[in-house]
Amino acid sequence: MSLSNVLRHLVAISLMTLATLMSPLSVAAEDVPERSEIADQYKWDLADLYVDASAWEADKAKLIALLPGIADFRGKLGRDGNSLLAAIEAIQAIETIVANLYVYAGLKNFEDTRISDNAARFSEAQGLYSEFQQALAFFSPELLSIPEATLDHYVASTPGLALYEHYLDETARMRAYTLSEVEEKLLAMASDPLSKFDSVFTAIDSSDLQFGRIVDEAGVEVELTTSRYGAFLHSTDRRVRKAAWTQLFEGYQTLNHTLAANYEGHVKSRVFFARARGFDSRLQQATYTNAIP
Repeated sequence: MSLSNVLRHLVAISLMTLATLMSPLSVAAEDVPERSEIADQYKWDLADLYVDASAWEADKAKLIALLPGIADFRGKLGRDGNSLLAAIEAIQAIETIVANLYVYAGLKNFEDTRISDNAARFSEAQGLYSEFQQALAFFSPELLSIPEATLDHYVASTPGLALYEHYLDETARMRAYTLSEVEEKLLAMASDPLSKFDSVFTAIDSSDLQFGRIVDEAGVEVELTTSRYGAFLHSTDRRVRKAAWTQLFEGYQTLNHTLAANYEGHVKSRVFFARARGFDSRLQQATYTNAIP
């Protein structure tokens, strides 16, 4: 699963949890409160990743310094089991930093998409993820060039390598859809600019679109937002549920052509990556990559 998908799942789970915990009456404040006015129990705590933006910047600098070192493993994966293990462990350590930078920046951006510093940091994280993938372009093609019997011997005879056996098996399973180093690098380079369709929709959905106001169960006129929408759909009053659904999608309708064009670009970008790897369709890529029969 890509980091962008991981982030989307984290956000979706968080929003669904809030929708479950919060009744329509609990969101009945007439206007949407600022984040600083919301109780801490309803906020995610990102301190376990980074205590502040300065700590994020420090890890970013560390990553930038480490990325060139990935090339040191190029041409050495098949030398012996210890060389392969050292490469995997080093790359996994770097990937952990990439993931932390990406997830923190993404979640921080979703806290308030109006804050340009957060949006800039997330865009930077997306670029760093692309750079990491570019640096790693040699890895899968080179790993797949090692004879299966040799790889099995390395796993059996190298202490610690068996821990990554599933990872090695998954790489082998993707053999038919793994390209050359040059082609893998080109796809990695394309991943950042072609991910911006998601960013465009997020900006429109979270910052630019206004959905007006509806009358809640208590007869109070309240502001409708995408975050409140889920709670209103759980209302026991059918009128509230209908009003929320109708008004939300009427809001989207005001940008119908813009959203349709952006979505078309998003779909075509996904189809591009699927076809570039030789999949018959985007659906096949999504299911096969996730080992879904």
